[in-house]
Amino acid sequence: MQAPNTEAELIQAQKELGYMRSYCFAISRNLDTAIYIKERFKDGDIKGAAEAWYEMDERDQKALYMAPTKGGFLSTKERSLMKSGEFRP
Repeated sequence: MQAPNTEAELIQAQKELGYMRSYCFAISRNLDTAIYIKERFKDGDIKGAAEAWYEMDERDQKALYMAPTKGGFLSTKERSLMKSGEFRP
């Protein structure tokens, strides 16, 4: 990552760091749940993954719903499933 050259780039970099900071705090509070959710997806148990997801604090859900390209733990396929009607507790 290059150093920001403009004020706009600096503001964007600070914003992205804020998102990553929120993600790190959320994953540290919910690591066992995140692992459980990944295992449920792997086993095809979407309802089990949904139940665990919705037991988490809404702030943590928002922070953890990060694209895998940005460092999030959920795959693109898992994030798509979460948008589907199947992903309900």
